[in-house]
Amino acid sequence: PRPVLLIVAATTLILAMLWLTMPFWRSVAGSPPRNGNPRQTMPQPVQHPPASNAPVTSSPEDFAVLRQLAETGDAAAQFAVGARYANGEGVSQDFPEAFRWFSKAAEQGHVVAQATLGAYYWAGRGVPQDLSKAYFWGLIAAAGGDQGSSYRVAALASRLSHEQVIAEQQHANEWIKSHQLSISIPTASHK
Repeated sequence: PRPVLLIVAATTLILAMLWLTMPFWRSVAGSPPRNGNPRQTMPQPVQHPPASNAPVTSSPEDFAVLRQLAETGDAAAQFAVGARYANGEGVSQDFPEAFRWFSKAAEQGHVVAQATLGAYYWAGRGVPQDLSKAYFWGLIAAAGGDQGSSYRVAALASRLSHEQVIAEQQHANEWIKSHQLSISIPTASHK
């Protein structure tokens, strides 16, 4: 009777774990949730916090100063301008314009902007959907310490071919090297 009890307990535990993790596996696999809404499997919009060095108020004068600072190349201001366009804060909501500003900040090493580009490419927000580019920017952001991008990269890797994964990992390592960062992306060693 004791081995049977252990088997029943182990089976119950496994079934409970599967039941609890089912929403996660559905989102990773890309299957629609039970309510049938396939849009819920897409990445959720990124909430953009104000940049640490940028003015927090949203008056037209403050936005003009912020944009001027962004145009001089300040990555935090570029991210903040992108966030304003993404959220429609003090300006009309404009995802392509938000994407443009996030791209400028990301190219300068702004990790949250890099993570945002990954999410935008995954969702096709402001740009056509491109899972390879989403994976690339996710790798860059994850290498920079963004935890959410680490999860996004894992989910995206399952949707790309092995060749695409390797190519984007190499591309990310080249990007990091060309931007003189001291981090690197480990390459996949299995299919």
